[in-house]
Amino acid sequence: MKKLLLFALTYFLLFGIATAQSALAKEQSVSLPYLQDDESTAKNKIEIFPNPAVEYIYIKIHNSELENIEMELFNIIGNSLSFDLEEIETNSYRIKVEDFPPGYYLLMIKDPIKRFNKAFKFHKVK
Repeated sequence: MKKLLLFALTYFLLFGIATAQSALAKEQSVSLPYLQDDESTAKNKIEIFPNPAVEYIYIKIHNSELENIEMELFNIIGNSLSFDLEEIETNSYRIKVEDFPPGYYLLMIKDPIKRFNKAFKFHKVK
C-alpha cells in the first residue's frame, strides 16, 4: 500500500512539474514575437507567384541583404530537378516549369554566406 501511495504521489508531482513547464513554455513562446525587430522581419521578403503555376514561376526578393543567391528545385518526393533560372531584373527571377509534370514542387532559396535558407512549395498544373 505504501509503495502504491508513494508511486501515485511521485506520479502527480512529476506530472504537475511537467504541466507547469509546458504552460511556461507556451507562455514564453507567445511573447517571443514581440521581441523581434520589425526591420529584421521585413528583410528578404520573398514572393513566388503564380501558385498554382502553368508556364513560369516568378520569384521576387524585396529588401534583400542576400549576396550569393542559390536556388534548388525538388519534386515532392525529394528528387532534385534541373532548371533554367532567368534573371529578369535585380532580385527578380523566372523559372520555366511548363515542361514539368503536374504536381507539387519545393523551391529552396539559399545564401550560404548570409546563412539564409528558405523553402517554398508551389503547385504545377497542366
